[in-house]
Amino acid sequence: QTLFSVLEEDVCEEPGVPNGCKPVLPKRGEWALTEKLAYEKQVLGFYFSGHPLFRYRSEIEYFTNMDTRKYSERKSVNNAKERIAIAGIVSEIIRRKDNRNRIPVVMMMEDQFGRFEVAIPVRSLDKFEMFLKEGENYLVIGNTNDNSYGNGMQQNSGTLRVYPDMILRFGELP
Repeated sequence: QTLFSVLEEDVCEEPGVPNGCKPVLPKRGEWALTEKLAYEKQVLGFYFSGHPLFRYRSEIEYFTNMDTRKYSERKSVNNAKERIAIAGIVSEIIRRKDNRNRIPVVMMMEDQFGRFEVAIPVRSLDKFEMFLKEGENYLVIGNTNDNSYGNGMQQNSGTLRVYPDMILRFGELP
């Protein structure tokens, strides 16, 4: 006899409760993939059965020249300003006051391999405000490690930071 067989032999006296006191679960349909992935990320902290960007893999392969795996393999990118195109899903929006009392925005994004930052300085907020939505998938085109902004946005060492010139939704790609 096992622990589970012992539990199944319990008898409940309540009407409508089957033998073993197991709850009656309602019949539900299968979740849509996007809903399933959202719950996986919420509960596990990562995507288990896929990734929201997988359905855009042909567009990502065609339009991008960088991902977080390539970035971590190429240390030379850390020292130079480089023009890149990278795809990701927005995981967090961070707004902090800088040393001049302005509030720049950092969008934390994830691709299939890791996290990266999209730094939006105060002067570009009007242009990119409509893209500040968690859970959205975007193609970001811009420069890496541009120190000309001087706006107090601290960069995490080793993390790819992109200063966008353009952010596109996948449905808007040519």
